Amino acid sequence: MVDWLRQAPGISCHKPEGAFYVFPNIAGCIGKTTRGGRRLATDTDFVSALLQEQNVATVPGAAYA
Repeated sequence: MVDWLRQAPGISCHKPEGAFYVFPNIAGCIGKTTRGGRRLATDTDFVSALLQEQNVATVPGAAYA
């Protein structure tokens, strides 16, 4: 999963030590527009677009604040 995330433009991800969670940094995606035309202004916009355009469910970092 980490290797796959590291290949995505605008995303960096540290390899977890002994856990199955990954926490990708999507800072490089903020301010961009998806192929589906959604503007990514926040991490919540990112996860919403990921769900709607790619059918991948994730939790935004803002949920942990």
